[in-house]
Amino acid sequence: MKTKTAYTILVAWVISVIPLTWLGYGSDGDAWRIANTAKAISVTGQYVRSRTTGFPLFELSVTPLVNLGQWYLSNLLPFVFGIIILMALIRLVRKGEIHHPKITVFSLMFLPVVVKNATSTMDYIPALALLIWAYVSLLERKWVLAGLFIGIACGFRPTSGLFVIPVAILSYLETRKPIQAIQILLIAFISGVISYSPALLKYGMPNPYPGIQLDQQITILITGYNALRLFGIVQTLALGVCFSIIVRQVLVRKNVTPFFIFHFSNILVWISLFLLLPEEPEYLMPIIPSVIFILDRYLSKRVFVFISVLLLSYHTFQVDALGGQSGDRYIKVAFRAGLTVQDIQDRIFKLSIREAADQYVTSTKTILMYGYPEIPAANDRWVIRNIKNDMYCQRDGNLCISSRILDENRLEILHSEGFRLIVWRGEMWEYYRTGTSLPNYIEVIEDLSVFFGTPISGKALNQQ
Repeated sequence: MKTKTAYTILVAWVISVIPLTWLGYGSDGDAWRIANTAKAISVTGQYVRSRTTGFPLFELSVTPLVNLGQWYLSNLLPFVFGIIILMALIRLVRKGEIHHPKITVFSLMFLPVVVKNATSTMDYIPALALLIWAYVSLLERKWVLAGLFIGIACGFRPTSGLFVIPVAILSYLETRKPIQAIQILLIAFISGVISYSPALLKYGMPNPYPGIQLDQQITILITGYNALRLFGIVQTLALGVCFSIIVRQVLVRKNVTPFFIFHFSNILVWISLFLLLPEEPEYLMPIIPSVIFILDRYLSKRVFVFISVLLLSYHTFQVDALGGQSGDRYIKVAFRAGLTVQDIQDRIFKLSIREAADQYVTSTKTILMYGYPEIPAANDRWVIRNIKNDMYCQRDGNLCISSRILDENRLEILHSEGFRLIVWRGEMWEYYRTGTSLPNYIEVIEDLSVFFGTPISGKALNQQ
């Protein structure tokens, strides 16, 4: 790839992507939790995890950025790591590892899920960038560096350590020396423990499973649906056809190369983990480079261009199979806005309700069981009232925001204290899924604009 072409792609990516960094911390609620955690770390001077396992290197890295410039600065950290991914791809191109440079680089950098997470205060892109550089180092036979990159990635996302499996396999296939694989494993383990140590020392071994357990049928549906959301339903089906043809050709021609083994083992590793933890499509992001590199290596240029266009179309429109509304879902095929359009709409929505809640005035003590974490996250107008229920209240008002409260005794106490308890019909899934009934003293509101008394812009993800 010529230097001019590389700069052109870089400029195009920066110009088209950076405006999204201005739209709040992201559409993922965890991005707002990270911002809230950054505030807590700043106030207490101690490490605090944002969720589940903890993601210490990312949480600590964004803390000064959140406190100095909110999302305008914190979103730039994943954005910069996106550029670091581009640098790794250019390195692979110049090493001759990529056969269709322009298509491959463009497809990966502008992939909707990459754009979404490169502009949000989330840890997926930093971890992915480090894993791609571990792959580059592996191809350059820089074993120590490959292990270090994997270990450091564990500080951003602890599951990144699984990347050592395909890396160790490839190092052995390339050298036929077990010592190289063992060296990488040891370096990745030691550096990974050090990188993850802030969370490990404070919280011990983590439990990655969510607090709300769903029945098996719902879990299977969530697993399948979230897996399809990574690339899009139609796009995933097209990829499935391509991969079945590629695998057949490789086996028929008996051309099972180390390249093929590495990337397919990487895909299998992350799919296996996803079957255990299917909460978010982004959990599958480490397979993205392998998917794109396999397409580049085995597809003709014409077919690769077609697949690339199909993958990028997920920005603007998609075929969806999700019908009903939050808490009452069923399969219904329909055309909807694409991932990026939905992401923008939801981010605008979050900023809009945040502003509306800041300005809301009521003489009645009120708890809205919606709007956490985006409303109080790193927001000085709100103070914490009950950390167990994620309840925050206006510093100078009567409105409180909380996550859904499922404990009926807790609801009874709040009701007896004179609180007006409210849930939004658009976000009642936890009550449906757990079978928890709503007491008759809880109000269900249909329209947040009516509740806040001001127009709410954008649209929540579960309403699109």
